Amino acid sequence: MKNELNTYTRPGALFRNTGIGEVFSKLDKMEIIENVFLLLLCRICFMGYLVSPFGVAYFAAVFLKRRRPAYVLCAVIGILSVGYTTFSFKYGGTILIIAAISAIFSKELSGKKIFPALICSGALFINGMIYVIAEGFFAYDTLLLLAECGGACLSYFAFDKAALLVRTSPRRRIFESAETISLVILCGTVVLSVALIDNMLPFAHVLAITVILALSVSCGFSVSCPAGVVFGLCLGIASVYPPQTVCIYCLSALASGFVKRYGKFGAAAAFAVTSFAATMLMCPESNGIITVSYVALATLILLFIPDKFLNRFGALAIKAKEEAAAGDRIRNAVETKMTQTINSIDSVSVVFRDVLDSLLEQNGETHGVIFDNTADTVCKKCTLCKFCWNKNRDDTLSYMNAMYKTMERKNSISKHDVPQEFSDMCIRCEPFVSELNKNYEAYKITRMWAGRVMESKRLVAEQFNNISMILKNMKTSLAEQMNCEPELEHKIATALDRRGISANKINVSAGDGFTVTMDKVSCGRNLVCSTTVAAAVSEVLEVPMLRENRECSDDVCHLKFSQQTRFVTDIAVASATRDKSSGSGDVALSFPCGNGKTAVILSDGMGSGEKAHFQSSITAQLAKNLLSAGFDKETCVRLINNILMMNADRDTFATIDLCIVNLYTGSMEFVKTGAANSYIKTASGNETVYASSLPAGLVQGLEPDYDMRYMKSGDYLIMASDGITDVLDSPDHNEIFDIAEGFTGSAKVLADNILNAALSYTDGIAYDDMTVAVCAVSENM
Repeated sequence: MKNELNTYTRPGALFRNTGIGEVFSKLDKMEIIENVFLLLLCRICFMGYLVSPFGVAYFAAVFLKRRRPAYVLCAVIGILSVGYTTFSFKYGGTILIIAAISAIFSKELSGKKIFPALICSGALFINGMIYVIAEGFFAYDTLLLLAECGGACLSYFAFDKAALLVRTSPRRRIFESAETISLVILCGTVVLSVALIDNMLPFAHVLAITVILALSVSCGFSVSCPAGVVFGLCLGIASVYPPQTVCIYCLSALASGFVKRYGKFGAAAAFAVTSFAATMLMCPESNGIITVSYVALATLILLFIPDKFLNRFGALAIKAKEEAAAGDRIRNAVETKMTQTINSIDSVSVVFRDVLDSLLEQNGETHGVIFDNTADTVCKKCTLCKFCWNKNRDDTLSYMNAMYKTMERKNSISKHDVPQEFSDMCIRCEPFVSELNKNYEAYKITRMWAGRVMESKRLVAEQFNNISMILKNMKTSLAEQMNCEPELEHKIATALDRRGISANKINVSAGDGFTVTMDKVSCGRNLVCSTTVAAAVSEVLEVPMLRENRECSDDVCHLKFSQQTRFVTDIAVASATRDKSSGSGDVALSFPCGNGKTAVILSDGMGSGEKAHFQSSITAQLAKNLLSAGFDKETCVRLINNILMMNADRDTFATIDLCIVNLYTGSMEFVKTGAANSYIKTASGNETVYASSLPAGLVQGLEPDYDMRYMKSGDYLIMASDGITDVLDSPDHNEIFDIAEGFTGSAKVLADNILNAALSYTDGIAYDDMTVAVCAVSENM
């Protein structure tokens, strides 16, 4: 029994072991379908003698992707099946020319759609001109040939995506909208070919209705309606009533798509009722363009199409629209929530400032509290208290004001500083003066701390504004990132799907340049997969895309691609520390800050040494972190200023010399707070960027200097600390421009030349920290 089970062979396997079964199993089903389509399209003939350009265009679309001799054979057979006419030889010669050029220049033509289309129409024009010249070079023949060439070129674009979809459909996970429409156009031309065969018009109607009903059930009216227009137009060519045919098919397909939820029978019923009503309205004299028997037979065929197939096709065709709608809902929800949060924080900030203003009005103590406290301690038990503070109150207050002015000037008061009249009148002058000095010291301390507390409260109020600004910037940034391009995302997903790569969470954002992020199945350490993805993304966006980041786990790879920038930068720094100083107070950094931008910052701390280095390094590092995190330059400077002001050491402040270079546009955004001038050396002349604001950390509500310039390839940006500019840049002459004049070398060499020139004026001794940063801009080749 065991041996019998082991030797059992299934009937299918037994059939495959035979010669016919083995041959059948090795056949490429998609290639058979392509050959059938090619045969039918190449035999479309108008007016009995004019072969259409559809077959030539479809041949160019499929032959460039898979150069099979069977394609040439089927195309020639289709053309010759119409009859041995001059037009047959013209189109047959066109097929051979396209095949020869595609075979010779296969690499050059791959991935370029315009060239195959031009070759298709060009080959047709060359062969057609031979016929036109032979017939006498008539204008009608020439115009007809130009129309054929234009039709062939446009038909290529219509069939290109459908040809690829037919080839890759078994393994596809998503369809592009243009691919679905292209497939509908291909099916429409196939139906036209069937309709032009003798006595096959009824079968063509049945075939068209079957496809429309299938699209209505699977995709709804968004696809069935265009299909109705295409099939109506194609069948109208073979019909006695062309306009009515188009209208009836369009309305019937639209109606059947609307009742998608009612399944196959609902779609068929809606199509039948609408077609009957439209026929009675538009051409009642006819026996019916679409008869009930056509719809009944098409419905019967539709019932044999598996629901699984229809559901899968519909899911692939409408997936992008559903994802786009879900993205819109998420984007709207996030924007609404962010707006509510921003408005709440703005309200808190306004209330806090109002409370702060009222506290300033209520708690604004004057120096009178000094004398009130002194009188309570010294004068209250004195027998002359009522005389001094009641009967003689005006004179006493004038004496107090005089003594307060003296204390303000000398920080204390002695008995000799007391007005003579008050000294003669007061019997407790010495205790009064002693208590007055104590209360004045307490008043000064209280006033100092009250000022610091109010300043802290102002900083808190400022922080509320900063939080609001941060959230507003975050909202703008999220809006930019979430304001994606769903059509491009769908095209990228489709392009990857054609290459057998499954990707999700594709996000395309378009600012000055494209940025694309996605998740895909991990391919281990094989970087070929990332290279293939980059090629597909570049093909869809039609710009060079470079992989910026790749983070892979065992299962998923997160990829980020950025558009190749127009410019590249060469940044170098040269510096010298102040003589006998423990460290430099200048810090220069350069770093990418996203979206094709590079930032250069130069910060100069107060003085020199370790303390100045600490101040400038904090400033530069904060700017780097904030800009890299996506904060705009205004918020960045405001936050740095507040952080430095909140430092316990009140002498913590530093300059900010910031330049953000956009490598897509060449724009330069300058932000300066207490910094020295910057210089731009261009081929057309020299430019100076001036600054006049205070350093960061010195005052609240700091107002930086902003400027915007543009650079071209070969330009140099020079940023320097005051140790350099004080030596080389005088009101009469700027030696920095002299050094840069005619210079074409690297940024490092120019930075060293400027530093050495500055040191040459001080005999090689740096009397202040000297730092120069040079940014050279060139074209990205």
